[in-house]
Amino acid sequence: KLALIIATMITLVILIVCILNLTLFEKYYISNRKDKLISSYNNMKEVLIEKGFVEDEIKAEMLKLSKLHNINVFIVDTDWKTAYSTQNNAEYTYRWLQKFMFSDDGGIEVIADNNNYTIKKGYDNESNMSYMVIYGTMPDGTQIVMQIVIDSIRENVRLFNRYILITGAIVLIISMFVVYFVASGFTKPVNDLSHIAKEMSDLNFDIKYTGSYDDEIGVLGQSIN
Repeated sequence: KLALIIATMITLVILIVCILNLTLFEKYYISNRKDKLISSYNNMKEVLIEKGFVEDEIKAEMLKLSKLHNINVFIVDTDWKTAYSTQNNAEYTYRWLQKFMFSDDGGIEVIADNNNYTIKKGYDNESNMSYMVIYGTMPDGTQIVMQIVIDSIRENVRLFNRYILITGAIVLIISMFVVYFVASGFTKPVNDLSHIAKEMSDLNFDIKYTGSYDDEIGVLGQSIN
């Protein structure tokens, strides 16, 4: 019974982790990436306000954000011409971003909108990927645009769940063996006492408890003796 209870608990924990991953992890991930986008946007805006359009300062901050959070960063002028970009082939991305930002496509969801920035989430049919984009306008009309891919998280969740199931099954099998041997150390003296009690109920008072345990079971055995 002890082994069955522990096996059931381990199985339930594995199932609960998988269910929580499927239902909550993507939401948590998107919320986390949203926070990273906002933080990165504010950092980039602060650099532009404090340093102005100093090329080295801007490029250093853009590369840092790109490496730390895997965020594509774009800075364009009022005519949507490239000023700075973390991508080499930025022209296609700009065309897609303009559509993403200014169209009324029903598949694009606004998840934050205020005087400082706007954040949208949607799907691009040409690249077959989902994105989250944050953008805002500086006082001089310069646009800061940041983009992050969010589609791959679904496959990561499925991969992580497979890993949990495989490792959980291995842990379950090993635990069953360990529990079996550990439980036998507890159940043997209890079974001995049960046998002694049965013999005494049959008026056999010659039987004795021979265990050498110093715990409660041993005390009970000596009391019976």
